[in-house]
Amino acid sequence: MAEWEGEVSTGLLDDADVTIENGYFGTDASYKSGEQLLWILEGESPDSDEPVRQFYSIGKGWETSDNGETVEGRDKFNDQSNYYRFFRAALECDGVQEVVEDRENDPAVGALWNGLQFHMERQEIVPDNDNIKPWWVLLPVSFLGIAGEGKKGKGKSKKDKGKAKGKAKDKPKSADDADTKKAAKALRAKIRKLAQEADDHDEFLDAVHDQYPEVTEHEALYDKVLDEDDIFAKAQS
Repeated sequence: MAEWEGEVSTGLLDDADVTIENGYFGTDASYKSGEQLLWILEGESPDSDEPVRQFYSIGKGWETSDNGETVEGRDKFNDQSNYYRFFRAALECDGVQEVVEDRENDPAVGALWNGLQFHMERQEIVPDNDNIKPWWVLLPVSFLGIAGEGKKGKGKSKKDKGKAKGKAKDKPKSADDADTKKAAKALRAKIRKLAQEADDHDEFLDAVHDQYPEVTEHEALYDKVLDEDDIFAKAQS
């Protein structure tokens, strides 16, 4: 049964796992006639048939003298720039801060994020100025690990399957209000991370029930959790 509320569609990559293969500072003729320096994310996603290429504004006052490897000219990035929004969202994901500290620990280094895997979603940016229209930016919502280092959490012992199957019979509650849908979207990103870590569907179910018991309050999401061919299977592919 379809819901009465609509969903926003930008026609662009959204709600997808992304591996950052190459991050650098540069320009593109399609963005402000190639006159504005950007941070450019290049990568791949199992949710897209095309290579991922995203532009993030960095604000004015920056320049590069090493073909985009780094930028200089200011001490801080403008907090209204999309690149600032990107790295603040990335740092809020569990485990990213430690990775960054082991690397250059400087957002002015374009390749700082190379190899990192995130689940990313487009988020609406609503400016304070009523004369400027809102826009959407692809931002990290959960950290999935580092490419080539395997799945985080591998090697854990499997949980009791009977326990997981018993919990799967719990009857979910329905929820239709907008706030609950927003909460379900954030919860789904966390659950996808558990699916990446689990050895099998039963272990995944057990982990979900242990860590996010509130999932039973979101009927549509809970159905996807219970379906072995949905969230779990997609995360394993």
